Order: sequence, then C-alpha cells, then structure tokens
Amino acid sequence: MLRGVICSVVAILTVAAAAATGGSATPLKLTVGGPLRVTALKKPTIVSVSASPILLQSKGGTVTVSASVRGATSCIVSGQRRPFGPYIAHTLNCRSGHVKMRFPVLAATSTSQQTIHFKIRALHAKQKTATASTSIVEAPAQPAPPPQAPAVSTASLPEGTLGAAYSAQLAATGGKPPYSWSLAGGTLPAGVALDPTGLLSGTPSVPGDYIVTVEVADADHLNTEATVLLSIDGPALDLTKPVNGAHSQNWSGYDVNGGPFTYVSGTFNVVAMAPTATSTDTHMSEWVGIDGVTSQTVLQAGIGEDSVPGSSIIEQYAWSEVYPAPPQLVPLSFNDGDQITVTISEITTNVWNLRLKNQTSGQSANVQVNYSSALSSAEWIVEAPADASSGNVLTLGQYAPAATFTKLLVNGAQSTIDSDQMIQQGTPVSTPSSISPNGFTVQYGGDTPATP
Repeated sequence: MLRGVICSVVAILTVAAAAATGGSATPLKLTVGGPLRVTALKKPTIVSVSASPILLQSKGGTVTVSASVRGATSCIVSGQRRPFGPYIAHTLNCRSGHVKMRFPVLAATSTSQQTIHFKIRALHAKQKTATASTSIVEAPAQPAPPPQAPAVSTASLPEGTLGAAYSAQLAATGGKPPYSWSLAGGTLPAGVALDPTGLLSGTPSVPGDYIVTVEVADADHLNTEATVLLSIDGPALDLTKPVNGAHSQNWSGYDVNGGPFTYVSGTFNVVAMAPTATSTDTHMSEWVGIDGVTSQTVLQAGIGEDSVPGSSIIEQYAWSEVYPAPPQLVPLSFNDGDQITVTISEITTNVWNLRLKNQTSGQSANVQVNYSSALSSAEWIVEAPADASSGNVLTLGQYAPAATFTKLLVNGAQSTIDSDQMIQQGTPVSTPSSISPNGFTVQYGGDTPATP
C-alpha cells in the first residue's frame, strides 16, 4: 500500500477481435488515470414527524403518530401510554416513505398538565439509522367532586286515619347508600314511629296535621334535613246527636257543641258571589273553625269574597284568623268551583296548625298560631263577616251555586249539633240543608236545598 499519494491504476484489457477477413486478434489497451473514488450508501432521512392531537383531554384517548422518511426499509415507532411511562414499540414497513401508528393513551392521573413522548427510528438494509421524536400534552385530571349529601325525595306523605294502621316509606337520592333516618324536629302522631330505614309506621291515636323534620344520613355521614307533613284524619261528625235549629245574622251552616275540640276538618267548593250594582258593598266567606258559639273567640280559616260597589269586580282571597284579631291573608290561589279543605289541629299545647289545601290544584298552605280558649264548639260555616273597625255585620252577597260541605271530621265529646240559618233585616238570606254522612249544602235565600 502506498501512503500519502494517489496512485494511477493502468488496466490493460485484451480483447480478442477477429477481423471480418479472419485476421488475428489485436490487443486493446485501456488506461484509466486519476484518484480512486468509492461511493458509500446514504443514511436514512426522517423528513417530518408529528403527533395528533397535540392537546389530549384528561380522559385520555388515541394519539396518531405520522412520519415521512427517505431511504428507509423499516421504521420502529414507539410511544408512551401515560406520562413517565415505558415506551411501547412497533416495527413497520416504511419503504413507501410514509408511516403511521396509533397509540392509546390512558386517562390523566396528575392534577397538572403532563407531556407524553413518541419516537421514530428509520433503518435501511445496512442498519444505518435516523431518529426523531415528538410529543403531545395531556390536560390535567379533573379533581374528584366532593361527596354530595343525600337529598330527601319524599315530597308528600299519604294521609292516615285515626285508629287505622299506617305505613309510609321515606325516600332519598344521592349520597352514598345505605341511608339512615331519624327525627330531627317536631312530633309524630302518638302511635306512629320512624325507624332507621325510613319507614313510618304504627296506629295513630290522635288526629291532626303533624309537621316534622326528618334527617337522612348516608354511609359517609353526610346528612340532609327536610320538613314533611303527616296528616291523620279524625273521626267523622257523630250524626246520632240531636240537631237543633238556630238563627243567626251572620252564620249559616252547622256547628257541633261539647268539647274540648282540638281537631276539625271540612271540604267545600268555592262559590261565585255576584257583583253589586248599588253603592252597598257585599261580602261572604266560607270557613271551618273552632269556638265562637259560646265563647268570644274563634280560631278559623277559609276563603273570603268582597264586592267593589258599582263594578263587576269581586276580590277573592284565602285567610286565617284568631278572632277578634284581624284576619291574615294566606298564600293560596284558587278559582270558582275549586274544592278547598281546611284542617285545624292542635300540634302541641296551645300551638295550632291551620292548613288550607286546594284539592283541585294540589296547592296547600300552612299557618301556625298560638291559641287558648274553651274549645267548646266546631263549625262549618257560610258567613256574612263583620266590619273590622265597627264590629257591625256586613251585608251577605248573593252567591251561586250552593256551597256544599263534605268530609266533616271532628274530635272531642259531641253533645248537640246546630243547624244555622242566616237572617238579615228579617229576611232569610242563607239556608242549610239537612245533614247526612255526605255533608250538607248551604244556598242563598230562604229555601232549604237538597241534602247531598
């Protein structure tokens, strides 16, 4: 071997060529001069590499890695399934100059943004290689929502009946079952209890409306309270008692005497009072109450109607009253013909709940008041009310159709029943029918209506 110089190589090639005339072969001499050059195989080239999407949602998903290469016979594509995780490699044929691979990426577990890496290595037959890399960003994991307390889903309870077995299941949603129930406020009817499973059961021995607060707790000890109404119907009015006829200048209907009465209920239809064309305003009300026959106080609730003199306007409203204090408006809407139930019950000593329920619409309203009196009578009445300032009885407005009172319920010792006809200025203006288990009817005027 010569060092430091470039040698000239002379190659002599002898080529035997026969002349067309059959002459002898002539030697051919070819001289090649200059440096000797050897061309090596080129290294593969990765023209481009990319990953999509470049921002991955925190729930994870599929990332597509794509590359364009030159001079490669195969490509090794590798990538991570999670941040800082091991690489998973796949070998693919890339003679076409293009390669694509999909990688499933796991959902994020970090609360900060993380980078996930991908690599490509291009090779040809002589094992020459080229490498390139790319990456995407995975959004941070969303923090787990804080545990939610359960919610009481029982909106209303079925009504119970005095002396009859009662059973109702409270229900809840959300939170982490199992649930545990307890009484957080109020008093259940005597004879009825709430067990930890949310079952209300027993045989109620005292009628009335019981407003109680129940609490539900879940397995994480998160709890929620809700107020529910448990209504226990009282006994029906005892129609075996003697009925006395009576007259009044402002009451028409029925009252029962004896007591003490701590519960009364009744349902009536809303009648339409006719407007007045004169300068005298007219009024009427339908109500259920306790006291007023022999005492100077009345606990009552119902609906009222007032005419505006000289117009067709009739003002209607629901109200409650501890007479002689002024009446208070009750937020209950209604229309002519709707069926209204009024229930008055003592929930604790001298504390009363007055409930008005529009049976037609399902809406109801409760009012709690303090009241202490003789509790010597209970009433179901169509009334001409008295003026709040003077105390004078007002003129009863003409009403139609007749008012019918049904489901007459009352507790306490009953001695006699009064049938009350209203007489104003010597003229009967409101007259009740006879009474039956279906109730009674009161109509405007002096004629006695049919019994329902």
